[in-house]
Amino acid sequence: MKTHALYALALFAILPFIAACTSDEPEVVTSDDPAEHFEGLVKLVNEGELASAYVSVLPPSYVKDVDSVLSQATALISEPEFEKAHSILMKIGPQLNGLIKQATAGQEDMSPAAKKSLESLSDLPALLGISSYSDFKKLTGTRLIQSFEKNLFKDLVKDPSIKKQVSESRFSVAETTNDYVLLESTDAKGTTSEVKIVKVEGQWVPADLAQGWSTNVSQVREQLDAFAKQKEADPQFVMKTLTQMEAQLSMLMGMISAMGAGGLGGNAPPGGGGFSQ
Repeated sequence: MKTHALYALALFAILPFIAACTSDEPEVVTSDDPAEHFEGLVKLVNEGELASAYVSVLPPSYVKDVDSVLSQATALISEPEFEKAHSILMKIGPQLNGLIKQATAGQEDMSPAAKKSLESLSDLPALLGISSYSDFKKLTGTRLIQSFEKNLFKDLVKDPSIKKQVSESRFSVAETTNDYVLLESTDAKGTTSEVKIVKVEGQWVPADLAQGWSTNVSQVREQLDAFAKQKEADPQFVMKTLTQMEAQLSMLMGMISAMGAGGLGGNAPPGGGGFSQ
């Protein structure tokens, strides 16, 4: 009995550690030093940790706002409407993948792993983490980024040419005032740019983003409310819109395919352009 008790005690002692190691929640990385903070973000992106970069860029209340808006949006879409949108994305994916293959065919410096990762574009719902209506209803900003990271970004960012562009970005503080910090960034090509940043909930955020956040979120909510009223007035509004969108996208993909096969001297993507019905 004493042995069993010891095992139980040991198990309870390590459970928090196991939970931390297996948690799906991305790690928030931050620093009081603004240059160090943004260099930390670059490091996360460079390592393919896009979800951690996302929650390290946006303060907690901003992440909650994104999730709340997504919840409001997904609540407006019925399962039949989702299935229609899903079918459109499944038609776009192979066409998009074909065009990307065309564009990258001659890029010998792109790694095989990076090229292979682009094949995930063939299944856009899976790439976005919305393969099913249940997935769609549970969509959050973090889930969306995590799915994109897992299915495409982690392998894509391993490509030497892409990694070089990201890893060689540098930051330094150009000016500090009572209202903001002016941060200077230098990219891999030596081009410099400046951005004003402020601290929100302990995280450094571009000043323009912080100043316009509440207004922008309110505007998106108002647009969703208007969408809900339009759907209430015409229950077929979403289906009609999706049908029109499908026709327009089919025409656009057909035109791009024709340009690739003819005017640009390439080969048409698989499917010959347009959507098969």
